[in-house]
Amino acid sequence: MLSRLVIIAVGLAIGAGAAQGPEFIQQYTQRLGGWRDAYAQQLADLDARAAEAGMKRDEYVAALRGSEDPNAVREGDYLVLLPGYKAALDRAYEDLVGATAWSRPLAFVGHYNSELASRVLRDFKPAIPTTLEGAAYGGTGFLVGWFAIALIGVPYRIWRRRREAAALRAKLHR
Repeated sequence: MLSRLVIIAVGLAIGAGAAQGPEFIQQYTQRLGGWRDAYAQQLADLDARAAEAGMKRDEYVAALRGSEDPNAVREGDYLVLLPGYKAALDRAYEDLVGATAWSRPLAFVGHYNSELASRVLRDFKPAIPTTLEGAAYGGTGFLVGWFAIALIGVPYRIWRRRREAAALRAKLHR
């Protein structure tokens, strides 16, 4: 009886944890969108500075990189990378937003950013899953947890039954 309660308790705990997956990915996606917007603003500001100087973005960045001032060169080296960063954020965001409930974890893993994930985890607020997706993740987590604990208990039950059988044999042979 106690082992069944433990199995159910562990299954429920793992299920509750798994149910947080959609919420974590949703908070990750929101923060990713914020980063994406920040990079878009940086690119817009860069374009405005280039226009003020009477240049296109590429010309402006090349002028910075070709400067005698090491600070301007460093700035140019950073600015040349901005469009690539923004494109990567766009791809990650679009893949996460466009994914189905079951493909979203794969999209998350495919575009995983450890810095972003650690910031999300730092501020993560668990939520009670009220969506079908949250219930499915929670139910799947419960079943996985229940099955794992049940499998771990199999060797113990075999050992206990053998011990009980040996004790019964010993009692009968007295």
